[in-house]
Amino acid sequence: MNSTQLTFKLIPALALFASISAVQAQTGDVPAKYAGTYDLVVDFADSTTYPSLPHKKGDTIRIVIDDVNDSLCVNGTLVPGKPTGNPAGDFYLWVTANKTFYEVIFVNGQLHEVNLSQGLAGNFAGQLLGTKTSSSTVCGSSTTTPTTPTISSDVQTIFDLAAVVYPAWFKNGSELGLFQGYVYKYFATSGIYVGVKDNTIYVLGGPFGNSITNVGTVASVLSALKASAPK
Repeated sequence: MNSTQLTFKLIPALALFASISAVQAQTGDVPAKYAGTYDLVVDFADSTTYPSLPHKKGDTIRIVIDDVNDSLCVNGTLVPGKPTGNPAGDFYLWVTANKTFYEVIFVNGQLHEVNLSQGLAGNFAGQLLGTKTSSSTVCGSSTTTPTTPTISSDVQTIFDLAAVVYPAWFKNGSELGLFQGYVYKYFATSGIYVGVKDNTIYVLGGPFGNSITNVGTVASVLSALKASAPK
C-alpha cells in the first residue's frame, strides 16, 4: 500500500492479528448483516517471505461469507470449518488447509479489510481491500474484476468546475478510484482527495487536513461551484 492509499483509509488499519491475542478467540457465529459477496483487490502481498501465499499484489479476489453455515468461500473454493472470532463480533478468522489465514475485519457494520497470514496466524503476509457487491452467499463465483468506478454527470461537472474555480487545488486529477464505497480522485499537486459517497462530497488532505470532511450534498456543492464559476 502506498502512502496516499494509506492516507485515504477511513480508519487506521487495525493491528494485524494482534487482536486475536488481545481477546479470547471463540467460535464465531457470523451475523446476517455481514453475509454476502465481496470483490477485493490484493493491496499488499509479501510473496518473497511467504512464497506459498496463494495471492499476489494486484490480484482480484471474490470472497463469499455465508451466515447460515458460518463459512468463507475464496474464488469459488470453500474454506473448511467455522471461523474463530472475538466477543465483539468485529473480526472473523478462517484458515485453509495450506495454512493461509483470512482475518475478515468489520468496522461500523462494513468490511474494513481482510488481512492475510501464512503458516501461523501472526505471520502477516498481505491485505485485501474492497467492498460488498451483493447479498449472494452462493459459493461458486470465481475471481472477478471489481466494478469499475463511475460517477454521475453532476459529479463530473463538480470536478470540471472545481478545476476552473480552484485550479491550484483541483487540476489534473487521477483516474477514478474506489475505496470503502467512495469513488474518488486524487490531486497530486495539492495532496487533496475528493470523494463521493451516498450523494455526498467529501475532501481530505492538503489544506483540508487529515480527517475526511463532508462538504455537502452533490446538489449543494454543484450549486456553489456554479455560482463561483466565471460567467
